Amino acid sequence: MPEIPALEGRLGEDPIQIRAGLDGSYEIVEPGNDRCRGRVDIESIDWQRGTARLQVWVSPRFRSRGYARNALRLIAVWLLDRVGLSQLQLDVPLDDEPMLTAAAAAAFRPIDEVDVEHARGDHVLLVRNRELLD
Repeated sequence: MPEIPALEGRLGEDPIQIRAGLDGSYEIVEPGNDRCRGRVDIESIDWQRGTARLQVWVSPRFRSRGYARNALRLIAVWLLDRVGLSQLQLDVPLDDEPMLTAAAAAAFRPIDEVDVEHARGDHVLLVRNRELLD
């Protein structure tokens, strides 16, 4: 996978920076601040199908401030546009309303247009395709 030394972007009013961590893990930090606010993990990359599965975690102290939304938007544009993947997948617990909202704001949708309220089990698989780039 290509390396990401740092991705910076301004998405709306909120600046966000993602910097490379270890083993497909990328830290969410504020520009000019070295403290980690959360993490995006890129896992289960299938180069043949052009897909990758993401996991996002934001420190409880920094939740509901747009970090997950902005990190998902930024990493999605990079992985879909620059790296050339065709689809990103995000597995979200059904009771994690803030993450479901952040994912929706970053253009992730339930797979096969299944309504989140009718998902099986306690998780829903959300996807973002290359065609949905901002």
